[in-house]
Amino acid sequence: MSDDALARMDIGLAQALLVNSVPIATWMLLQIFSSPSLLTEIRTEVEGLLVQSGTDAKDQVGVLDFTRIRTECPLLVSVWQEVLRMTSHLPSGRTVLEDTMLQDKYLLKKDATVFIFSGVLHSDAQQWGPDFDQFNPRRFLPALGQRKVHHPVAFRPL
Repeated sequence: MSDDALARMDIGLAQALLVNSVPIATWMLLQIFSSPSLLTEIRTEVEGLLVQSGTDAKDQVGVLDFTRIRTECPLLVSVWQEVLRMTSHLPSGRTVLEDTMLQDKYLLKKDATVFIFSGVLHSDAQQWGPDFDQFNPRRFLPALGQRKVHHPVAFRPL
């Protein structure tokens, strides 16, 4: 690719990231700060990742090690995933690889394009339970000794 084409691609990627990141961050903050107990729990998780920098006490600043969030902040990650589940309603297209019959009445022809809307998947009570339409910050926390409740393809956030 030419430098010009690469630059255009980079700008497009930056715009796409910004368009998705700002609303998700806003919804996360809204959900976290609307529950004092959730805010306290998440602060406790995140404080464990702070490292003091600087040699002099007056120069010390807390630095957050973002690389450890996924493994050491399960509640924060669960909140992020739940916000994505409740706010992401994007279509994704797939090409049908061979003629396929669904429920003995819907024929998907080979080479056709099928669009899957994540909002429909994310609001399926069979996958998410009767509280599918309510924010549950702990929905994605792994239960000890149990597998995840939802089907692996029921969560399509982006």
